[in-house]
Amino acid sequence: MKFRIPLVVYLLVLSSALMACTVTPRGVPFSSLLPTPEPTRDTQIIELEAASPQPPTTATESVTSRTATFTSDIVRVTEGRNIVGARWTTDGLYVQYVTREGEWGEYELATAAYRTTPPPFRLNPQLWDRLEAERVSETVLWFHGGLSSSGARVAYIRLPPGHNYTPAPDEFYLPPYEIWTAQSDASNARSLGPCWRYSQVIWFAQERKIIVACGYEGPDEIDVAAIDGSSRVSLSQSLSGRMALSPDETKLAITAEPETVIILFFDNNETQVVTEHGYVSGWSPDGQRLYYLRTEKSWGFYDLYVYDLASGTDTKLLSSPLYAADGATVPIPLWVEVSPLENAIVFNINSEVWLVTWQSQVD
Repeated sequence: MKFRIPLVVYLLVLSSALMACTVTPRGVPFSSLLPTPEPTRDTQIIELEAASPQPPTTATESVTSRTATFTSDIVRVTEGRNIVGARWTTDGLYVQYVTREGEWGEYELATAAYRTTPPPFRLNPQLWDRLEAERVSETVLWFHGGLSSSGARVAYIRLPPGHNYTPAPDEFYLPPYEIWTAQSDASNARSLGPCWRYSQVIWFAQERKIIVACGYEGPDEIDVAAIDGSSRVSLSQSLSGRMALSPDETKLAITAEPETVIILFFDNNETQVVTEHGYVSGWSPDGQRLYYLRTEKSWGFYDLYVYDLASGTDTKLLSSPLYAADGATVPIPLWVEVSPLENAIVFNINSEVWLVTWQSQVD
């Protein structure tokens, strides 16, 4: 198994070649990995003190693709707020963000108004002690999938029970960490097997299985595992960026090594290459379009594309860098969140949240 150090390192590349889609059979029994129905669970939330967000600044630019022209607006949603990250609400009408101090808030696109909100979940402060695991920030769990969507379960890393080996001073020793899952009240803890650390966890809707990317040095390996520890199947793919499960849970888009966007189809065991030198962003709500980033210019600048599965075509939506009204040059980073309404992205750069919206115009 390949491993890497416990930080996700995205390799920035210069090439702009776009591969035509190809389909090759795969031998992984994806159909056996799909979840079975399970009851939903309620979660708890807590109150937060009021915050004072900064007003946004806006600017407009034009971007041309092969098939359409798009105008885009860039908005600085927060400024000087020490932001950890941002996401969309499920209706696409608000941007939800959180600070390193644990303050949560929302920005309404229609009115440019702010409001403080309770966090979407609350974990018992004694949870990690009960699970014999290292404490993990709730915001980290929120962004990297360690907490399930319902808030009922957590995925975490710990040493096997009873492990007490002490290596010699000059001995190279890699502790045998494992990935575990448990209820958020620390009950029903189960080991899913070796995993020195994970870069991303995706929970199936019924929360009986997860997709996890584990590693130490080098690209992560992607597995599908039952949360009770009864099964764990490798997808025989190495992850070098982000992965995204389609809303209907029939397809997994991954940023494979080396920086190639690939779709894995669970129903027919096939794979499809979308593009080289690309990075997965996310799916449309109907699972028919895949959003991804690709570099065409210089080091560190990435453009946003959308790939249509039905037609097999892709369209450039945004070009990087973007230019704010206050003169700031804003590159599009590798981790962006696409709106459920498919008309905007939100991302975090230098602890600030930026919002970019676009509209299509007839050529």
